[in-house]
Amino acid sequence: MKGFFIDLIRDRGVWGLYLVNFVFQKILRITSGKVSLLHFTNVISAEQGFELVGEGRFAERCLRINGGIVIQAGNGVRLDRSVLLGPGVKIFSGNHDPDDFAKPSLPSAPIEIGADCWIGANAVILPGVRLLSRTIVGAGSVVTRSVDERNVIIAGNPAKIVRQRTKKD
Repeated sequence: MKGFFIDLIRDRGVWGLYLVNFVFQKILRITSGKVSLLHFTNVISAEQGFELVGEGRFAERCLRINGGIVIQAGNGVRLDRSVLLGPGVKIFSGNHDPDDFAKPSLPSAPIEIGADCWIGANAVILPGVRLLSRTIVGAGSVVTRSVDERNVIIAGNPAKIVRQRTKKD
């Protein structure tokens, strides 16, 4: 909680947003309890499958300030705290049975996003994807498969490796 108040003091320009978020999450009990304060337009569904791991505060800060983020964690989402999430990022760990939409999500491997990754605005990450550390996902990309390399930039639909990261990235 101490880190939350330090962030609040540093982010003087977003006090109103924090107040709105506080009302939605703490008073009206809308949105996740896994993050100290979640932007009122963000949704974390099946939050028992959502897990924040590692060191850092970027992921929580992005979930607090950037809007439109959706995390569906039915089959599990493991997100490192050092990950940057752009506005509008969608992370879906489950998929429906195409023959019967009334059934619950089909089982799949959980989504794992490693340390120091950066997920660009409006990127979509689909079930079973694993991103290793220091991966950058381009804005608007659709990640359908795991990337088994570190320090890469992926982009496109479906996302593929564009190039290796350099020091200036």
